[in-house]
Amino acid sequence: MSSLDQEQKPLTHRRQATRPETEHSAESGSEQGPVVEGTEALAQANELLRQEVRRRKQVEEALRQAIAEAESARRAEQERRREAERRRRIAENLSGVLIVLNAGRPLEEVLDYIAVQAGRLLDARGAGIYRLEEDGSLVVRATQGVLLAYVDGVDLPVGKEALMEAIARRQPVPVSNLVSAVTNRPVEAERRLHATAWLDIYRAALAVPIIVQGRPYGGMLLYYGQPRHFSAEELDVAATFGAQIALAIENARLREQVRQAATAAERERLARELHDAVTQTLFSASLIAEALPRIWERDPEQGRQGLEELRRLTQGAVAEMRTLLIELRPAALTEKPLSELLRHLTEAMAGRMRLPIFLTSKGDYLLNPDVQIALYRIAQEALNNVAQHARASRVTVEWTCRPEWARLVIADDGDGFHAEAVQPDHFGTRIMRERAAEIGAGLEIVGVPGRGTTVIVRWPEEQRE
Repeated sequence: MSSLDQEQKPLTHRRQATRPETEHSAESGSEQGPVVEGTEALAQANELLRQEVRRRKQVEEALRQAIAEAESARRAEQERRREAERRRRIAENLSGVLIVLNAGRPLEEVLDYIAVQAGRLLDARGAGIYRLEEDGSLVVRATQGVLLAYVDGVDLPVGKEALMEAIARRQPVPVSNLVSAVTNRPVEAERRLHATAWLDIYRAALAVPIIVQGRPYGGMLLYYGQPRHFSAEELDVAATFGAQIALAIENARLREQVRQAATAAERERLARELHDAVTQTLFSASLIAEALPRIWERDPEQGRQGLEELRRLTQGAVAEMRTLLIELRPAALTEKPLSELLRHLTEAMAGRMRLPIFLTSKGDYLLNPDVQIALYRIAQEALNNVAQHARASRVTVEWTCRPEWARLVIADDGDGFHAEAVQPDHFGTRIMRERAAEIGAGLEIVGVPGRGTTVIVRWPEEQRE
């Protein structure tokens, strides 16, 4: 090995020795680059994660808000449905009460119905309707769910003070806690004993005044099993029931007045008919009977005519009395065949008009009560028209009846009339047409001037013989 080679080896070694440092430095630089890049990536990932967390929180919050809004909407819809159902119940109950009010039922039945409906609609455990007497006592008119001892005459154990206050103030008075109300007021020992038993059942009450024609009539008490608060709407509904009770009482009073007026008018009518028909007929008969012996002595033939006239008058008077008895007891119009009723009617009218009425009847069937009454009244009106307007000398009545159809023909030979000259409501024609229409019958009135009038009634109108 030459010296030159020897000198060069350390250099080569030195170069080799220095290479690791250089390589280490290069490697160290290459390692620092990924670390920086990794830190940035990590920071970006963290930022993305935070953004995702915020987004998810926002989504969760929006979801919670949507759920809350949906639940609120569901509760609001349920409340609307409950409110609609409650209003429907109120409307149905009040409508039902109005139907009962217009049905003409007895007052006791109407008040019982209202007490039941008020208790149901206002969720009361018991209800009572009372009339205030002049001495300040309260008389039970109707009850629903109230203790029997209360109804049997025991003075109001609880709630009387509230009811008297409601009557005085003319507006509903709620008692949210009956126990406190009774405890805080001086009450007689006997009444307190009854109140103690009542307070085991009834804990709250609502007093409603009943004002009829501006005057206190009494009130209604609604009892509840637990202390409670009464809403303004409940007070309004209770006041409405109080007004309906007042309306029922006033309607009953008016119906009684109408009934009394109708009874008085009917009595006056019967008295007039008794005077115009029976009294005059009997007076004529008495005159004939008084003169008949003298007439008989002078002219037996004229005497026999007088006897016939006397017989006809007395027969007419008897028939007239039977007719009046029928008027006093309207049910008699449906208890006998119309042929028999027409016989009594024609005999009575013949005695009243002093002219012959010839009746022919075919068929002794009892018809539907409404049909039979209407046909009798039409015959009665037609014969009255003959007596008042026709100046006839002869009248015929033809009655043909089967179970499913009937025909009535009344004809006279009187003055007659021009159809175009007669008003629709003249001579009682309107009444006869209304009665015929009510039973589905056809009515035909034919008048010939100077030759009389014929009234024809066919039931049913489309008659098949």
